[in-house]
Amino acid sequence: LFFISFANDYFVYKMYKDDGKSKRTHKILSAEEIANGKDSRWTELEISGTVRNLSPKIWCLHYITHLYLNENILTKVPAEITNLTSLVHLDLSKNMLRNLPPHMGDLVTLRELYLNNNYLRMIPFELGKLFQLQVFNLDGNPLAPDFESIYSEPQGPTKILQHLLDKLNFPKLERPERKWISVNSPDKLNKNAVIFTVMTYNVLSEKYGTRQAYGYCPSWALNWDYRKRYILNDILNQSADIVCLQEVVMDEFHHFFLPEMKKDGYEGVFFPKSRAKTMSESEAKTVDGCATFYKTRRFTLVKEHPVEFNQLAMEKAKMNGASKSEEFLNRVMTRDNIGLVCLFEFKDAPVSNGYNEPPKLMVSNLHIHWDPEFCDVKLIQVLLFMNELKRIAENVPLVLCGDLNSLPQSGVIHFIEHGYVPFDHADFKDIDYKQYFKGLSSDSNKLPTEVTHKFGLSSAYDLSKIPYTNFTYDFKGVIDYIFYSKSSMKPLGVLGPINLQWFKDSKIIGCPHPSVPSDHISLTTELEMTFTPTNHTSENSQTSSFH
Repeated sequence: LFFISFANDYFVYKMYKDDGKSKRTHKILSAEEIANGKDSRWTELEISGTVRNLSPKIWCLHYITHLYLNENILTKVPAEITNLTSLVHLDLSKNMLRNLPPHMGDLVTLRELYLNNNYLRMIPFELGKLFQLQVFNLDGNPLAPDFESIYSEPQGPTKILQHLLDKLNFPKLERPERKWISVNSPDKLNKNAVIFTVMTYNVLSEKYGTRQAYGYCPSWALNWDYRKRYILNDILNQSADIVCLQEVVMDEFHHFFLPEMKKDGYEGVFFPKSRAKTMSESEAKTVDGCATFYKTRRFTLVKEHPVEFNQLAMEKAKMNGASKSEEFLNRVMTRDNIGLVCLFEFKDAPVSNGYNEPPKLMVSNLHIHWDPEFCDVKLIQVLLFMNELKRIAENVPLVLCGDLNSLPQSGVIHFIEHGYVPFDHADFKDIDYKQYFKGLSSDSNKLPTEVTHKFGLSSAYDLSKIPYTNFTYDFKGVIDYIFYSKSSMKPLGVLGPINLQWFKDSKIIGCPHPSVPSDHISLTTELEMTFTPTNHTSENSQTSSFH
C-alpha cells in the first residue's frame, strides 16, 4: 500500500511492505498540534513498493534533503530531479535503471548516492561534478570494463568520481568583459599631480590549488602549467603600472613571472613566507610569498622592506617579558604571513619652477592569515604591520593592498579605514592584548583602550557595492582590498567584478574553474596623486626613515 495525502501546508506519507509491517515510521501532526502552530515541516520522503512511475509533483519538493526510492522497479530517472536543490541523500538502489540523466551532476549538495543493484553499464561524466559525495555505491551493476577496473581499486568510488570529472568536456567559456567604473574626474588644472594604476591579485599557488580544497574543478584545470598562462594574461591585459601578487611560489617568481613580466616592461621584487628561512635551498623554492611588479618607464624602486609578522610578534613579546607572552606567541608568532613594502620614485611626474625632486609613493603588498577562527591574529598582524609602516615612513603617500582575508565589517578593515580599533572589539576574542600596544594610542603613558594609526586610508572600491573578490563553492565574499592615502590621492575609477549572472548561467559554482584560473578575482584601480614639489637641496624626510 502507498498512501500520499496533501493537507494544508504539509505532506503526509506512509509506506508498507507486502507483509503489512511499516518500513519507516513517521510522526503525523494531529489537528490540535496544527492549530497550535507546531512546525509541520518535513525533509525526508520514502517511496517503495514496486513503483514503476513517479508523480511529477515530487520534483517540486525542493526542500527535501533525503529521498528514498529504493526497492522499486524504476527504469528511468527524469531530468527534473535536479529541481531538488537541497538533496543530500538519494537512494535509487535495487531498481531497474539502465542509464542516468546527465543532469544529476547538478545535484552538488549530495553527500550520499546509492545506485547499487541496478543495470548500469555507463555512468554519465557529469556525475563527476558531485564533489561532495561521501558515499557513492555502484555495487551490483554490470559496469563497463573501464569503469569496473577503476571502481574495484582501493578508494574506487573516489577515483571514479575524479575520473568522471577529468573526462567531462567543459565548454570553452568566454568571460564577459569587466566594466570600468568611473569614480572621479581627473583634475586637469593640477600641475602637481600624477595618475597611475594599481592591481592586486591572489593567484592561488599550486600548493594550495588541490582537489581536496577545490573538488569541483578538474585536475587538469588545477594544474599550474594550465592556470599560470591564464593568470599572466589577466595581469598583462590590465597593464597596471604596479602589480601586487600574493601566493607566488619563489621558483615561479624567478623562472616564470619575472621573465614574462620583464618582456612587458616590468621589474619585480619578491619575498617569501618566513618558513623559507628554516628550509634547504631546494625546499625554499616551493614556498609562496608576495611579489610586487612595477613598470620601469614610470618608476624607480628606491628601497624595499619585507615585513615578517612572526618576527614583529617576537619583538613585542620580548619587550613585554617572555613569561607573560606565552598566549600571544602561541597565537601570533606561529603564523608566518608576510608583507612587502616598496618605496618608489615617479620618473614621469611634471617638474616646474626649479623643483625637480621626484615625488615618492609607498606601496604595501600584504597577505595575512586565512583562518576565520583566528580573527584576533588577523587583527594583530595588521596592527603590527601599520606600526611598522609608521616606523618606516609615515609621511609618504601610501597604497596598501592585498589579500587581507577579512570581511568589510571586520576589525581589520575598521582599523585600516577608520584609523583606530578598540580593544573591546569582538575580533580580539576577549584576549588581553593591551599590554603589547602601549604607546600606539593618543595617551602613551597608559595602557590603551584602542590602537590608532594616522595614515588616513580609504578604500578605492565602494565595499557596499562589490559582491565578492573570492568566489568558491563554500565562500563568496570580499577579502581583497586596495586602500590609498585620502589626503593626497583620489580614485578615478575601478575595474568592476565579473558579472554574477555569468557564473549562474554558466553553472560555475566556484573557482578555480577551467575558465577562471584562481579562486580570487583581481582588483584594479586608477589613482590621481597630488604631490608637494621639492628640490634636491631640501631634506628628504620621506626616505631618511625608510630602512
